[in-house]
Amino acid sequence: MIEEGFYNNKISQTIINSYLKHTRLKGIQALVLACTHYPLIKKEVFAYYKKHIEVIDPSEIVAKWVVDSLTASNLLNTATKKADTFYVSEFTESFAKSTKIFYAKKVKIIEVDMWN
Repeated sequence: MIEEGFYNNKISQTIINSYLKHTRLKGIQALVLACTHYPLIKKEVFAYYKKHIEVIDPSEIVAKWVVDSLTASNLLNTATKKADTFYVSEFTESFAKSTKIFYAKKVKIIEVDMWN
């Protein structure tokens, strides 16, 4: 759904509501957004549950840990310029499509053999 550009619209809200109203989810205490794309639909998930259950976004937890770790090692780059080049261990069309969702500009993707 998200890779096809369906997020933050009526179509995505309908799909999200359909998934979240499933009987297996009835009575849950928390929901973990455990996918790299889920932050894009976080507002819609929050809206569905209306604060009745805890919605946990691990991307925020991971981002904070990375910032803290880089800061502690004096490696944090505080420049405000967004990255325009990504180095990946395996180039996939899916990742290339995802960069178009997360970034408003074209990015360069370079495949690097990290294991040799």
